Amino acid sequence: MSYRIALTASLLLFGCGTITQQPPPPPPPPPSGIGPEGGTINSPDGQASLVIPPNALTGRVDLKLEPVVNPTLDAALYAGASYRVNPAAVSFATPATLTIKTDSAKGPIGTPRQDLVIIQFAGTGTPVSTNPAPVPGTATAKISATGDFQVAWHASAPCTAAERRQFDFWLGHWRFDTPGGVPGDQVVSAESDGCGVRERFSQGTYRGSSVSTRSAAGDWYQTFIDSDRARTVLKGNFAAGSMVLYETPTKRFTWRATSATVVSFFGEETTNGGQTWNRTFDATYTRIP
Repeated sequence: MSYRIALTASLLLFGCGTITQQPPPPPPPPPSGIGPEGGTINSPDGQASLVIPPNALTGRVDLKLEPVVNPTLDAALYAGASYRVNPAAVSFATPATLTIKTDSAKGPIGTPRQDLVIIQFAGTGTPVSTNPAPVPGTATAKISATGDFQVAWHASAPCTAAERRQFDFWLGHWRFDTPGGVPGDQVVSAESDGCGVRERFSQGTYRGSSVSTRSAAGDWYQTFIDSDRARTVLKGNFAAGSMVLYETPTKRFTWRATSATVVSFFGEETTNGGQTWNRTFDATYTRIP
């Protein structure tokens, strides 16, 4: 009896030694992208987000929200606030909500924060839609498809005060000339229901864009951005038929209409606290019919 018990125990031990426990299969990886359940994606720099509501997508899409490198140069746009939603040509059955953080110091100076909007750009860089977004510190828009988006200035209400017309003598299509210099081409237009004056300038390969606005306090501001991505801000006032804007307390620029077809434009600097001013350059705008 003892022999049989010992043999049975040995067989049991041997049999147990041959059994291996298989680990459970790993769980399936989570689905990539965003699907019909909706979700949120954030830009790598943390300055923008996109919220996709449920049922906006019929399948899964690996959406990306990324800053645009070297965005369109335009003084009406806010620097560092341009984003691309990829992949291209994806539509949302229910609009998604795009939010971009803003810094008013990077846009046209003198414009109120409630005038921030998000505009969508086509391949040519032309705005195809505007979305009012009076949210402090952000601009928000409902978007129906992927694409390129940029925070921009767009007045929320018409500007009808007569003082807003003080720079209207500069409106038009102009030839720009300086002594011995290459001629330039300039188009100046009224923008946003008369709330600003917008300049588009070209001279050879050089490009520039400016927005001039009158603040609620009565000061005129001009924000200029050029093809070298340099940004210049001027501040001043209109008096005695001239628009005089200062870059610094010792450096200023003057626009003065000398006739219906000619505007004189010149720069000056002072070294004695403004007692006297010395010309640094002279230019002339001649209206192109």
